[in-house]
Amino acid sequence: MFQSAFDESARGGSRMYDWPACWHAVWTVVPRSPVTPVGGVRWRVRVQRTSRERLQYWVAVTNETDQDVQVEGRYEVLATV
Repeated sequence: MFQSAFDESARGGSRMYDWPACWHAVWTVVPRSPVTPVGGVRWRVRVQRTSRERLQYWVAVTNETDQDVQVEGRYEVLATV
């Protein structure tokens, strides 16, 4: 999990490294501060295999509102292989 603050219309992200490749993880980003119904927060997740057994996740976040927003990145491991 991670927490970040974004200025209006800002972009940023976090890198989570050294995750087991046998985990099937899903990432979401949730605003921690109130936001207007227009726009919101958008995110995209990229995955890189760093070794046979390890993954690295890149979570890119875009604040599409006209105000500062605090967000929380969350993950859930759905299954292990």
